[in-house]
Amino acid sequence: RRVLFRSLLDEALTSYKEAVGRKVDRPAMVSEMRTRLAVLEYKMGDKKAMDRFETALAELKNSGDRDNYAKSVWISGAYMHMSEALIGKENDKAIGLLDEAKKVINTDMRLKLRKIQLEKLTFSLSQN
Repeated sequence: RRVLFRSLLDEALTSYKEAVGRKVDRPAMVSEMRTRLAVLEYKMGDKKAMDRFETALAELKNSGDRDNYAKSVWISGAYMHMSEALIGKENDKAIGLLDEAKKVINTDMRLKLRKIQLEKLTFSLSQN
């Protein structure tokens, strides 16, 4: 089971690296993919991935993407993905990231699914 899980993580890592390397006309989308890549690298044990996550997140936040809804989904998702990776390891930092996700979610009432995901993740964190 552990070998299969590691194999899946390796496949995902390869896919994210390929996606990030493609020429895409939406810098925000590339930054979002880079946040996901950094989260995966962190989950696989690369502690320096946190720095790459923060850089990609800052780029995402500062991007002038034409779709504010998608951008809010991506930013809140980035916070939540890294928070989930931190649960059980750095709970204080995980809580801080969830707080940031909540701020983004509260700015756009269309983020109903994100709000449900946030509640589930907050509950999961409270169980640790």
